[in-house]
Amino acid sequence: MKASGPSMSPKGRRSSKRISINQGVSEARNVKRSAGLRPAKHVRSIFPFLELPPELRNQVYEYCMPDLDDLRQRDRDLATLRIPTISRVSRQLRQESMGYLFENRAFDLCIGTNIRHRCDATNIYQRWPPAYDPVQDCGTMGLNPVVRSFLKSAAKWAIFKDVTISIYNTHDIKLVRYRFNNNYALSDRAKKVQDVVNRVELHREQKRLASVHLKVESGVVNWHDEHGSARYDFRPGATGKEIDEAVEDLKQVVDAVSSRSDFKGFTVSDLHQISKSLYWKPDVTEDRRRS
Repeated sequence: MKASGPSMSPKGRRSSKRISINQGVSEARNVKRSAGLRPAKHVRSIFPFLELPPELRNQVYEYCMPDLDDLRQRDRDLATLRIPTISRVSRQLRQESMGYLFENRAFDLCIGTNIRHRCDATNIYQRWPPAYDPVQDCGTMGLNPVVRSFLKSAAKWAIFKDVTISIYNTHDIKLVRYRFNNNYALSDRAKKVQDVVNRVELHREQKRLASVHLKVESGVVNWHDEHGSARYDFRPGATGKEIDEAVEDLKQVVDAVSSRSDFKGFTVSDLHQISKSLYWKPDVTEDRRRS
């Protein structure tokens, strides 16, 4: 006869089932607790480039930009800045790459000044009728819409440390700024663009009244100004003193900006302020023109 085990009541079966469930829950908690004590695996970024050391990233940014040893006027022109493709990947890359570009590259700005107005208001020998200078392009940076929008978004972190400001009569300012036609035929576009570049660069040399080079080193501005070719071809006054006065007005603004305790370089706002200094507004008490 087979030996039979002790019979179990329904109540006993329910209690044993409850015990096994509690043991399972307890084991699951222990597994979670022990897993939390293990070192977490390294989580890779979705964009590993950002994990590289800053020095390597800067080398990549340098490689993505025009060659510094063969930097043409077109590459230095801030008004028509060509924004590198790498800056469009993410916000952090845009800030890093363009911040590196602004700090380590030289830029050119062409600014117009109403030099004839200044001459007529201070010179004893007056023209009649009085000279006319268009003021819509006077004291402006001439930024194209894309660059203006980009610099507006970069206003908090963009720092410029090497800027050359060329001063022109407002009558000539349209001749010295790059203006490309988007309707060029694709087959002729490269040639047409190069023709515009060559023509603008020639006018920049011929029409320049003066130039000012601003280079920031260790928070100090090194100033260098020189006369332009047009100073001797076009003299508003007997000695061209009005051009020197325009340069002096610009210098006063540069000195005020660079005197800030936290100055490390020129911001976008600083460049706007410096440009506006070339818009000369006559003092009514010194204006000798006929009413």
